Amino acid sequence: MNCKQIFLLIVSLLMVTVSFGQKSDFKNGTILQKNFCDTIPFEFVKNKIIIAVKVNGVDKRFIFDTGSVLVISEEIQSTMNYIKLGSAAVDDVNGKSSDSKIVSVKKLQIGKLTFQDIPSLVINTQKSYPLNCLNIDGIVGSNLFRNCIVNIDLKKKEIVLTDNLQKLALQNPYQTPISINQIGKPYIKINLSNEISFEALFDSGADKFISLSSKILDKVIKKGTAKILNEGFGVTSIGINGKIEPEKKNRVLINQIKFGDAQINNIITIQSEKTKNAIGMQLAQYGTITLDFINKVFYFVPFKQIQNYENQRTFGFKDTTEETFYSIGIVWTNTQAEKIGLKNGFQILKINNQDLTTRTPENDCILFLEDFYKNSKLNLTYKNDNGEVKSVELIEQ
Repeated sequence: MNCKQIFLLIVSLLMVTVSFGQKSDFKNGTILQKNFCDTIPFEFVKNKIIIAVKVNGVDKRFIFDTGSVLVISEEIQSTMNYIKLGSAAVDDVNGKSSDSKIVSVKKLQIGKLTFQDIPSLVINTQKSYPLNCLNIDGIVGSNLFRNCIVNIDLKKKEIVLTDNLQKLALQNPYQTPISINQIGKPYIKINLSNEISFEALFDSGADKFISLSSKILDKVIKKGTAKILNEGFGVTSIGINGKIEPEKKNRVLINQIKFGDAQINNIITIQSEKTKNAIGMQLAQYGTITLDFINKVFYFVPFKQIQNYENQRTFGFKDTTEETFYSIGIVWTNTQAEKIGLKNGFQILKINNQDLTTRTPENDCILFLEDFYKNSKLNLTYKNDNGEVKSVELIEQ
């Protein structure tokens, strides 16, 4: 049997290798309606767009993620028993693998639109962190929208789906071609200066504003358009099967990103050897985004010509998980956290007034959903390697 192998990223947590027969294709599927334009309200939680999708007439919660293909929960598959097209080896960031089906979703509805015969992965959303914290039933990915134009307005918390660009009446948009890979993921040209540009995935499921590969980072540092603010060695996230392996990471300041005559200044991101070029949903905080999958064009209408990136501060560390408790995952150099002797592996007992002594599913979701880092001060209680319990007030810097 002839097979293809495809790599895709699902909400920055799963690296998926998909193997399927020649007749199975993520480009399959249709939209029942023609000449359509529908407005879809959404929730915005932890930089994730969540929309209502009807499956068999029942509303379900799906993440809108252009860095993924369509994904449904095992519960939906158990109820609907969709036809199996193939299989997938689903690896988390630790390389631990589990099998996943590829099925053909007969019909689902988003607003007034009906999507038919769409290939989809099947995963256990209840065991997939952080999908379980968001009470998610699946992911609507790029392959679903290949016959659509998608407009995202974060201020209104609305997505508009249409097949006619004129119905959006975009005002003086910046535009650049979209390159669409074989499973429908959109790549766009990013300009950091007049001299440096590169292709990056537009990943609406990604938490970061922008991610840079090591190759691009080296280039922009040499050109003086970015610099490393802090260094660290450790982990800043977890996979569905546990914590990722520690690695060297950099906290990077990028001078600007240009969209024609408009620019966004002083963007801060975290970069490592594994980082790929991508731009995420934080971009929508600075303008409206339109993905024209039909004509393969990306549009951006900035709110202002010159804007400054807002999420610039740090408390000098990142938390992570162990099997039974929470710990310091990484400590950044040249920070208060480093100066007081905070180190990787120290057990976190409390952040502000939240007791985190024991790792539980409830505490996992509290740590994910609660924004403990939104204020200028943070109270941290921890246990060091000698078993001493200490409390410290950290100042945002």
